[in-house]
Amino acid sequence: MNSDVLHLSPQQLVPLMPVLDALNTGILVVDAAGSVIAVNKAMRRLYQGSEVPYPGYPLSDFNAADWVEAKRVLTSGKALLGQIMHLPAATVVASHLPIVHAGSITGVVCAMQEIASLDDIVRKLDAYQELDAQLNGLLEALPQGVIVCDAKGLVVRANAAGCRLCGKEYCVLQGSSLEELGAGFAELAEAMQGCLASALPVQKLVRDKDQTLFLWAVPVLNDSKRPDFVAASLVELDRFDAVREQMEDKPAEEQMANNIDDGDIVQSITAEVGMVVRSTSIRRVVSRAIKVSQTDSSVLLQGESGTGKSMLASIIHRLSPRKNAPFVSINCGAIPEQLMESELFGYEKGAFTGASPKGKIGLLEAAQGGTVFFDEIGELPLTMQVKLLEVLDRHAFLRVGGIRPVAVDVRVVAATNRDLEEEVEAGRFRRDLFYRLNVIPILIPPLRERKEDIYALALSMLDKHNAQNHCHKRLSPEVIDLLLSHPFPGNARELGNIMEWMLVMSEGSLLKPEDLPLSMRQGQENSVVKTTERGTGLGVYQPGRHLKDILFSVEEACLREALASCATMNEAAQSLGMHPTTLWRKLVQHNMGQEEKRQ
Repeated sequence: MNSDVLHLSPQQLVPLMPVLDALNTGILVVDAAGSVIAVNKAMRRLYQGSEVPYPGYPLSDFNAADWVEAKRVLTSGKALLGQIMHLPAATVVASHLPIVHAGSITGVVCAMQEIASLDDIVRKLDAYQELDAQLNGLLEALPQGVIVCDAKGLVVRANAAGCRLCGKEYCVLQGSSLEELGAGFAELAEAMQGCLASALPVQKLVRDKDQTLFLWAVPVLNDSKRPDFVAASLVELDRFDAVREQMEDKPAEEQMANNIDDGDIVQSITAEVGMVVRSTSIRRVVSRAIKVSQTDSSVLLQGESGTGKSMLASIIHRLSPRKNAPFVSINCGAIPEQLMESELFGYEKGAFTGASPKGKIGLLEAAQGGTVFFDEIGELPLTMQVKLLEVLDRHAFLRVGGIRPVAVDVRVVAATNRDLEEEVEAGRFRRDLFYRLNVIPILIPPLRERKEDIYALALSMLDKHNAQNHCHKRLSPEVIDLLLSHPFPGNARELGNIMEWMLVMSEGSLLKPEDLPLSMRQGQENSVVKTTERGTGLGVYQPGRHLKDILFSVEEACLREALASCATMNEAAQSLGMHPTTLWRKLVQHNMGQEEKRQ
């Protein structure tokens, strides 16, 4: 049977028009006399009219060129394919097929496709093919084996290394199920199935034949937070002896906690947000944040001010499935209580005096589909705590002055430097909201408990200053010792202030203890004096030291204490019973002239 001929009557096509109306291709049917019998919506659009052409009228009245082509088909009985035609609304590729019924030509079907849409399809196909080739090239360039399965558990991609480790040819592996994969590599199949079921990454060591492999299966989530694909990576540890020895020397629990670090994910993501990580304790915190980033659970970050809670919140967002949506940070202590509701939830036009006539969306609505970071959540007023709890429970809220609920889909990360459990017991924080936020608590240790980070942070700040100012300053061993012994109640912020003082105020290229801020030097000296007093009574007499040097040190300590406790130079001089000029002269003698207070 000839595929370019329709063996039915034109009238038999009429009942099919509801189906043909769904096509993007324009379809028009004429009988042997050239009268229009049926026309679909796409063809009407091409002729620029919802009713033209319409059944019962001659095709020649609408498009003489189209009728010429249709007449040729009626005369010859042969199809005409791929004709270029110019219609009122577009240039099209037209095909005319004869309709044959009972051995006679009874009509013609005209099918037309816009050239612009065809070009778009070709461009998309070319782009897809190019992208597919790039992806295949990337997978083949990787040193580890890669296996990818879809949501049905069927293998859709694999590189050469993955095929080799699975012991199968690519033509056999592609399209096979995880059950079939498990027949030869059970641990790999189980890990990928577990990843599909839980929508969480899976990391483990597996044995394949005579070698140890590091397996990492990661889900690719859709908008419903379910896996569309699972990508499994297999690293041959025999090719990375140093990594293998490090892993085998550690206990199993610590090994699993640090597997993420081996892939340089911790270092790369912390570098993006400017977070310096060296100590084991903070690495463990970041690894936990990376793990919870793949879920939608609420996270409560707890730690002293300046420990990096906002950076950790940013890491959680950047690695989450919501990374392409907004990340909105809200400092609950920085917004006045009377403005808190309108800032968080927005307002309708005319909601209150002074409101914008157009209304305003709130910060929660601005974060639609993304992450909201509530910094200093303990500062949130009780009235707002009730409304925030409603948002978390119902995923909707009312704008100020509004009557229609606004649906919102956000992930909540909160942070506080307070003990929220104590705040709950004191009645300053709602217990139900605390439990709603404290689904996954992460405690960030203070800087004084992670000495490695103090040195690393100081070097990072020093390198940045040297690069920006084209200088070559460096830390002396004495300054490093003082920094490591300082308690840093202000954590990283305090360290940043100290480093900035030294880098700006120091004269030489080597930073010495005397370049430290006065407040820090006083703290160190007070610690020494207290220790000395415990051992020798007053701590003034020191065997072997000349009286002149002792008096000079005592005088310097008195001057520093007076400057620290008084607001001005005049006040300090008055407390010491001397003229301000005399005080200034003594400050110069003790090399303290640059630290004088305002007159």
